Amino acid sequence: MATEVTISETETFQLWEKLESLRQEIETKYDVDNLPRFNVNEYLDVFDKVYTEDGYVLDYIYHDSVAVYPLIYTRQESNKPVESLEDIKKLYSEPDKSIEHVYFEQSPSGYFQFAVFDIAVRQFFLFWHAKYNDLEVVSSRRQLDMLFDSPEKFHPHASADTLKLLGELLPIMRKRLDNISLQPSVVIDAETAAVTMVTFTKWGGFRFLTSHIRWPNRVESTAFQTIVPYHCLVRY
Repeated sequence: MATEVTISETETFQLWEKLESLRQEIETKYDVDNLPRFNVNEYLDVFDKVYTEDGYVLDYIYHDSVAVYPLIYTRQESNKPVESLEDIKKLYSEPDKSIEHVYFEQSPSGYFQFAVFDIAVRQFFLFWHAKYNDLEVVSSRRQLDMLFDSPEKFHPHASADTLKLLGELLPIMRKRLDNISLQPSVVIDAETAAVTMVTFTKWGGFRFLTSHIRWPNRVESTAFQTIVPYHCLVRY
């Protein structure tokens, strides 16, 4: 029988704070072309209910085509990092869709963390078309208020005129979110769960995202439902 649990604002905000701290560290301490190389396993310090199989570590290699982004994979700790995308494809059939040898605690909090982890772990060192991948989980009123207090987050290259327009638009958008619950919902049925969260992107606005997850490490499908539409009109 399926059971539904909501994740508390305290828990979600603490997770967001840790994730933001890591993002700031990546931005200020690391560069894609220089040493020291960022250790993607630091994400596991943020998501304490997500872990790798014993003997495995997270790593990444760049996918460079119309978008440049890190392709996350796992390898045995004793093995050297792979050197090409071709090597990744020999190891995993769908490297863009799932990360093998990654597990999470089989609890409401574990399902929630894995749903956020699956989004966030791919969002560093993004270039060109990959910058469209700015999806943010918004799961507390404090986080929502901080987002609206930073109008530059609604536009990647905001000029003075753009910020002025946003100053008129954002209060209207914010008002429409007043009666929307931001608490993530987790509906668990045996070894699957549907995790529903509010998300924001500059290329779509505020939407409910429902991720259908199968334990131990598979996002089987996702679906969006628009709450407040928004588009910054920038194209990469």
